[in-house]
Amino acid sequence: MKTEDDLIPFITFIGSHNSGKTTLARRLVKQLRSEGYRVGVIKSTEHSGLQMDREGADSFLYRQDGTECVALVAPDNTVIFQDTDRREDLRHMAFRLCPEADIVIGEGFKHVPGIPKIEVARAALGADLLKDQVPDVLAVVSDFKVQGVKNFSLEDIGGLCAFLKGQFLKKDESRPTASLFVNGKPISLTYFVQNCLTYTIFGFIQALRATGDAEEIEIRVRKSGEFSVKKTK
Repeated sequence: MKTEDDLIPFITFIGSHNSGKTTLARRLVKQLRSEGYRVGVIKSTEHSGLQMDREGADSFLYRQDGTECVALVAPDNTVIFQDTDRREDLRHMAFRLCPEADIVIGEGFKHVPGIPKIEVARAALGADLLKDQVPDVLAVVSDFKVQGVKNFSLEDIGGLCAFLKGQFLKKDESRPTASLFVNGKPISLTYFVQNCLTYTIFGFIQALRATGDAEEIEIRVRKSGEFSVKKTK
């Protein structure tokens, strides 16, 4: 049976201030990219009202007007300023923001349930570990031995990378894949349902003109009017 593991894997690094989360995450991202994986990064901050746009610029003025989403598109990159709902499922956020990624690496989000976490710890910062306080900690990367959980040294980037690849980057290329979110929440799909959705949608698309040799399809469906569907028991 297919589960939410078929969505883009999202793994976040947690730890005390100055534990080295960012340094470790960057080294892991470099290692994954050197092996050909596409990586997205989503970092959490507790600061509100972040100002990353130049005051007086057109994009700044649109945001000042209260526009919900403003995109600045340059020849070499795109910057999106968008209102954020922290209640949004992180897997849905990764799906929206990093659709081409094989894996998304987060930093923070320690209290979010259901998100696999890697804790970074240093002896100089104390012996209390977050793994005993927050859910879903898969491993601890530290400069001291930690019992009861998978433990890596701060220098063992290769070992940590291999662990995450084994857990989250095993792919079955022989089957088509489909991801489904309803109202922003991921829905688990069996192989049978994935196959039905994939072949049905591709069949419709291939019947249309100017679709070319479609390999990936994105669809957003929103209910309107009196449309309703009777659920079968």
